[in-house]
Amino acid sequence: MGVVFTLMFIPIILIAQVAIMLESFARVLVLHSQLVNLVVAGFLVINAGILAALLVVRAQWKKNGRMERNYIRSYQGWGYLWRLCVKLLLILGPIWQVLILILCVLYLVTQPLQYLAPIV
Repeated sequence: MGVVFTLMFIPIILIAQVAIMLESFARVLVLHSQLVNLVVAGFLVINAGILAALLVVRAQWKKNGRMERNYIRSYQGWGYLWRLCVKLLLILGPIWQVLILILCVLYLVTQPLQYLAPIV
């Protein structure tokens, strides 16, 4: 009986502790919402720079023919694997950066922290 009690209530206690931690974290965020907006704006600028760099490097690779399948397959071993990984990074990286930029802009436009219940 004690084992069943332990197996039932220890996960519930752990979930409650995590909820308490998240609530205190949310309190800090609400109290310092302008600071959070500054951090998100900083992320926006940094990610815009990373996106620009990725697009410049991708344009150079395409211009030089390094993104072509025949060029990548002309190498063997680690050279092939490295060039394939860089090609995937130059394809998926800008998509990921655009997604992050969209999320940052949506956060700055909506500012969802102001809709949380006021903390007394």
